Amino acid sequence: MKLDLVMWGRNCLKTLPYCLESIEKGIPHEVVGQKIFVDYHSHDLTPLFAEEYNWHVYQAPEKGIPSAANEGLRHVKSPYFASFESDVILSKEWFDKMVWWMTQPHVAIAQGIRVPTHPTLQKFDKYIYGKQKSKINDYGISIDNNIYDTETLRLLGGFPTSCPIAIDRELRDQVEGCGYKWVIDPSIISYHIRNSLWKTIKHDYYLLKNIKRKEELVTAERAMTTIKTPINALHIFWCTHDPTLIPYLFLHRLVRVLAILERRKEIEALKHEA
Repeated sequence: MKLDLVMWGRNCLKTLPYCLESIEKGIPHEVVGQKIFVDYHSHDLTPLFAEEYNWHVYQAPEKGIPSAANEGLRHVKSPYFASFESDVILSKEWFDKMVWWMTQPHVAIAQGIRVPTHPTLQKFDKYIYGKQKSKINDYGISIDNNIYDTETLRLLGGFPTSCPIAIDRELRDQVEGCGYKWVIDPSIISYHIRNSLWKTIKHDYYLLKNIKRKEELVTAERAMTTIKTPINALHIFWCTHDPTLIPYLFLHRLVRVLAILERRKEIEALKHEA
């Protein structure tokens, strides 16, 4: 199997060395075809650093991950390709297990999961994956440690462009709507470089405020989840023995509510469109 590699990033010099090193160690050199790095308007030396690792650098036509991902797809020549963001440290088991999944019937996309490098956030994610396994297909979905059937993705029209930041669930809906499978294997654990709780909260707020999906974001079930936050926090503390998770969980819920309130008019408009 020849496998093209696609990565995208912006101003990522702090994380890029760790990401590239993990790929060098985790994917056999003999199977690697092209190494395609798509830069979306960096202000630092990110493109030059990628070139030093023998990645061919292209510029995304527009801002946002969809533009970068589709620009990478445009240059892919292999039957399968892998995609990465520039802040993921790839699991050493990733390649062998991903290749096996792609031999299974009707699988168009396969991925592992990723957990944050910050110890508190890592405990929270491992709690979700270990204690709430029904959430894995939503909580664990991403497009940054995946392997794709190139022809299938192109037949589907490439990566969705309706939202500038979060396109994973929309892409999965398209994949499964056409009778293909998107596999998430929780036994393949990569690491997401997250070293600050505050920066993670800010990132989550930005994501929730800007995500665009035609679904009802305010439901009775979600409201009950927020109301039960104290109980959930105590249960998480009981399982993880990390008291830092209690204020983090409360703050995360508050950020979610604020983001939804800020988007209330847009959410109502989306409901009427649906």
